Amino acid sequence: MKHFSEYVSHHFGEIEVGKKIECTTIFTFDIETTSFFVKPDGEVIPYDRRYTDDEYADFKKGAICYIWQFGIDDVIYYGRYLSEFPKFLETVSNGVSRETLKYVWVHNLSFEWQFIREYLNDKITSVFARKERKPIKFNTSDNWEFRCSYMLTRLSLANWGKQIGFDKLSGVKFDYNKIRTPLTKLSDYEFDYAATDCLVVYHGIKKYVKKYGSQTKIPLTQTGEVRVTLKSLYKKHPEILRHNTALLPRDNEEYTVLRSIFHGGSCGAYNARCNEVVQNVGSMDIASSYPYVMATQKFPCTRFTEYQCYDSKRWDFDNYAYIFFVKLNDVKARTPLTYWSKSYCFAAHEVEVANGKIVSAKQLVLACTEQDFTILRKIYRFKYEIIKLYRTKKGYANNIFVRYIQNLFHIKTTLDKEDRTESEDALYLAAKQEINSLYGCCVMDLIQNDVIYDEKITENGGFITKTPSYDDIVNDKLKKPYNNIFTYSMGCWVTAYARARLYKALLAVGNSLVYYDTDSCKAVDIEKSARFFYIENRRVQKTLDKTCERVGLEKGSFTCVKPSGKVKTLGYWEKEETCEEFKTLGAKKYCYKKHGKISITVAGVPKKYGTLIKNVSDFKNGLIFDRDAEIINDDGDVEKIAKNLVTYCDGNTPHVKLSKGNYDEYITTQENSICMKPTTYELSIGNDYKLIIEKLKGWLIK
Repeated sequence: MKHFSEYVSHHFGEIEVGKKIECTTIFTFDIETTSFFVKPDGEVIPYDRRYTDDEYADFKKGAICYIWQFGIDDVIYYGRYLSEFPKFLETVSNGVSRETLKYVWVHNLSFEWQFIREYLNDKITSVFARKERKPIKFNTSDNWEFRCSYMLTRLSLANWGKQIGFDKLSGVKFDYNKIRTPLTKLSDYEFDYAATDCLVVYHGIKKYVKKYGSQTKIPLTQTGEVRVTLKSLYKKHPEILRHNTALLPRDNEEYTVLRSIFHGGSCGAYNARCNEVVQNVGSMDIASSYPYVMATQKFPCTRFTEYQCYDSKRWDFDNYAYIFFVKLNDVKARTPLTYWSKSYCFAAHEVEVANGKIVSAKQLVLACTEQDFTILRKIYRFKYEIIKLYRTKKGYANNIFVRYIQNLFHIKTTLDKEDRTESEDALYLAAKQEINSLYGCCVMDLIQNDVIYDEKITENGGFITKTPSYDDIVNDKLKKPYNNIFTYSMGCWVTAYARARLYKALLAVGNSLVYYDTDSCKAVDIEKSARFFYIENRRVQKTLDKTCERVGLEKGSFTCVKPSGKVKTLGYWEKEETCEEFKTLGAKKYCYKKHGKISITVAGVPKKYGTLIKNVSDFKNGLIFDRDAEIINDDGDVEKIAKNLVTYCDGNTPHVKLSKGNYDEYITTQENSICMKPTTYELSIGNDYKLIIEKLKGWLIK
């Protein structure tokens, strides 16, 4: 790692990519920061556990960058003052012609952006973001393009390093709460820690360059990779793109109808077993639930039209997709299993809910697919009145798309081993990422907000959001059919079919059920339901066989053998290891013991907190996940595990003396920053939910 003053200018390689000239060198950038707090009496302190969260609320907050790193391939340069960074970029630019595009990869660009934007504002020409404060890329007048590698991988730097075989240096021994300034002498470990962050990104992007041929061709996001692949596959089949374009909602009303019936996966506790320790809990999980649905089920294949027939005996759910706008009266759950969320209702009167889902109601007004309507009739008793009904024909996804899914599943399964060659590794990682991104592509909103950056705006970090009209969106998409790789209606039915499969299993398991998630069913003595899952898997196999015949694949193509010898079939229910003990407090809140080891899943809480819980019964209302919690990790090191609470400072970072009276005393000048403080999380279960749980326990059918 060299100080930037040691940099010697030289010429970089260039290639022509389409109409662009690209520098072939991979540039990376990263910063390390110090957060500080200013007490009401003016004292400046690092994070100190002696102060309460209420006291911290009254402290001014700020942060500075004390070292920045810039990678030129695998050579890392550093500087101590961000104000010097623009000059360094100018120096590096001397190595290429002015019109050459130079890519800088930054992992989690939104963090570095907040610190560097004030130094680059006079050169920034464009910013591309989907959300405020979350730039995916930005460009400068001297042809630098900064890109976010996190948006491409959706992996932490540590996990990306493990995936590509170049581990990030562990930060366990790194005291993030220590005050460091640009004048602080850093140890070799601290320099190495800073350097490896850039090196992980370099080695990762190097693999992407090998796959796509240039940095220009690397997609901006993970879902973009799927789109690039399918565009290539559809090149010789314009009829597919014309079909997708024909299914575009033609106006905002039609789009709003589809938006109203889209819901994601379903998860939650079986309410009658919530808040109690349950023994011998097994789990059945679906292998690639969404890809299975996309490959085998029928989806809307024409435009929706209003349908006047309200006679249920004449409805054909096999060959037609339906959208119900319906009023449900005198709603009551048949068992402690619930389905519909109150948040999905247009109107709800005299409602009783459990963890957000309807238990009973005097009246509900909602919109749903035919799959949801079928589930609702199995889960609840009610009288219904149809307000409006839409219908369209169903058809299977095109053969190219189905074969694409089969190929991804085959590669992901057969190359799931540790001793992959370099070429196998590239195939495996690409297949794993693309099959996981398929669903996200299907359900991407047709209306994407325009997020605009203006340095003159003081609020929201200079970002404002404007929502374009649907007419403008659809007109643009009609002019560019080559971009219409997916249909939005397909995404709506992917999740609906998946929920239908899940709830079929939940109803079959019955009162043995404990917890469920998008593709998982956890139950007491789940072996008792073995026959149901066996029959279901036979049904899945028959469906897959028909799919193979339909798209021209050899029978059995959706069944693959892992290098370990384990056989996997797309869409099969697979048995997971049994937990000795299990306890849930609701959706995304559960704790279990397996092989004597306790683990937790709580939304927003690091899993490592599970090692601090001594008994599953301790996982209860009021449990504190302390902000200062520490564990001894596998290497014998003390590791802090709390998440950080983030505070954005926009033009108001305090200008104070850091490390006052010491050799590295420094007066801060940073205007924009992000201050981070370890945060506490308290596990809670609402009083209303506790009352409902006790009530529903009496509903158990013996």
